Amino acid sequence: MSDLPASVVNKDGNIYLPLSWKEAYHLRHVLRQYVRRHPDERLARCVLERMENEDPEQGEVPAGNVVAFPRRPCPEESRVLITLDRGVIVAAEFDYVEYHGRAGVTVQCDDGSSESYIVNSPSMAEYFDVELPEDATYEQKKRATMKAAGWDYDEECEWLQVDGNGDAFPEYETDEVINEWLSTLVIDVDVERHAHFAERIATEYTPGFMIWEALPAHQAERMGFRNADLGGPASSVPCVSIRATEEELQQVLELYGLGFVVAGLEEEGR
Repeated sequence: MSDLPASVVNKDGNIYLPLSWKEAYHLRHVLRQYVRRHPDERLARCVLERMENEDPEQGEVPAGNVVAFPRRPCPEESRVLITLDRGVIVAAEFDYVEYHGRAGVTVQCDDGSSESYIVNSPSMAEYFDVELPEDATYEQKKRATMKAAGWDYDEECEWLQVDGNGDAFPEYETDEVINEWLSTLVIDVDVERHAHFAERIATEYTPGFMIWEALPAHQAERMGFRNADLGGPASSVPCVSIRATEEELQQVLELYGLGFVVAGLEEEGR
């Protein structure tokens, strides 16, 4: 690897990760407990042995706040290809998928295979988290649904038709109608609502959220991870943007063995 960020050093096959004094002190404590439980864990023992002779009461010292991790390949057989589009993490190659109540994307990996970020569309009852006993009456179902959805009036209830005064027509106030509505898939009722449900877990921007979740907080903060939105005035497209360059992102992906690789840097990461 070349062009390392100033805060990370690659030397003699190791990656040196600077830590603040508080981070180093906490890491010592965590490693001591971990090694007691897993005495055969070589990487943890090596890191702890390197740090153990430093005096945590001396504050920051040249060697005590830098931990060396041996470079290790990603444990996954394939890695999802990603890129940065104006600072936003996005799958480099993807296709939209929608069939039988399922929707999402398939993304390409560096070995020619693909991975799917696809979710089953929930029913309306699942989406609003409506909990009902098996023998619930219509009125119980109606009250529970209105409470779960935050609705106060009949005209807000999506399975009802109302008159000019906002009162529901009697033929819609039945078990059959509400049961059918509760069991209907969200994607069949409102595509935008389904998109909101799946926006972080089944889109081309899902890799950004997955990487952010997998990184330690101090690394995410150092690289400038933040929530962003590419939507317009009437739409929302949640995504993750960073301040780091593609090279810096690739170095961190390698450091933590995450199953992603920046397109164009595949060979460097092997």
